[in-house]
Amino acid sequence: MRRGRRSDTRRRLSEAELAAAIGYRGAVCPLSPSEITDWAGRLGGAGANRERRLRNLVTYWFAQASLFSGVKQASEEGRVRGFVNRRLAQGDSPDAIALPKHLHRVDKWLPEIAERLSNVRSELLALPGDVVAALRVGFGDYDRGLDQLAALAVMLNSIAEAWHRPRPGQPSLEMESDAVGLLIRAVEDFTEAEFPSPRSYKRLAEIEFVRLLAERLFPQSTRPKIDTMLRHFHERRRGKARGGRPSAQRKQL
Repeated sequence: MRRGRRSDTRRRLSEAELAAAIGYRGAVCPLSPSEITDWAGRLGGAGANRERRLRNLVTYWFAQASLFSGVKQASEEGRVRGFVNRRLAQGDSPDAIALPKHLHRVDKWLPEIAERLSNVRSELLALPGDVVAALRVGFGDYDRGLDQLAALAVMLNSIAEAWHRPRPGQPSLEMESDAVGLLIRAVEDFTEAEFPSPRSYKRLAEIEFVRLLAERLFPQSTRPKIDTMLRHFHERRRGKARGGRPSAQRKQL
């Protein structure tokens, strides 16, 4: 069995604890017996006992990751329901409600709203002079309202620029990467070694195994998206490792 630096100091669950947790939750292994046999050998743990260990670890951690991933789905569904309910409250018919293209990307949605506000302001500025005069007579705050439209568009764009967002052209997938981190625990518990960098060429079996589990957990995700989840996990772990090292000054103290 390959051994390496442990990724953390958490206590590994015993076989009895795994079996009890799996039985309590009624969890089911996402891999077939033949897949477990194949991957146990590829991960350096052939034999009936090692296969049972891998199956229990995968079953337990996959169930944990499934619960975690469900939070993401519920959050997205809640955001959609909230948007639709607001539109219904405004009097829109259900058939007339179209979800914004970037409902789950605030950094893209806000600029779209800002652009619409700017277009409305431009149309108001283009109104005939007699109409504008009537608006100013009837509504003393008309000019102030125009200024506020412009200011609101600037506010939305400013928030969008400062909003935490992924690299250009990619969804964030940060929450999904947390679920993938749970799948990685199954591999680390089995190999008793820290999971390698997603770019490693020497330990491809571990990386490919996690990719397989992630594909079962997120069947709609493409290979590039899963690789993005792995990268997020690795960068987060590497950042924690750097932040956890005491400085030279602290050592002297």
